[in-house]
Amino acid sequence: MAGVSGVGNAPVPPENLPLEDMILKSAVTYFGEVLLPYLGIDYEVKGIAPTELV
Repeated sequence: MAGVSGVGNAPVPPENLPLEDMILKSAVTYFGEVLLPYLGIDYEVKGIAPTELV
């Protein structure tokens, strides 16, 4: 069940969202916000594409 965990205000992922999807989307966000500028690449990530096969 999605909601708030019993530890602080940490969010609990919905049961239908696989953990690996959350990890991949977090990695892409980090890559776009931190690693690209660190490497001197002047590019902005506009969004994240779906990782699931339809």
